[in-house]
Amino acid sequence: METAQVLLREDARLRLNEGACLPLRSHFGRCRACASACPINVIRVEIEQVSLADGCLNCGRCVAACPTDALD
Repeated sequence: METAQVLLREDARLRLNEGACLPLRSHFGRCRACASACPINVIRVEIEQVSLADGCLNCGRCVAACPTDALD
């Protein structure tokens, strides 16, 4: 079953496929690759939620770092 991608913020281009994100698929998921790759620390990965704060540069580093291609 494929899940739809959702925009993390309406003013940013970053989309998330929640079904592919390891921490969202399981509370045992410890992946934080996207947050670690963000040069300005605006991505937060928490239990049941990935959020994007103001200031995203749309640089794509988080997308490149994601091991499951959950970000686009």
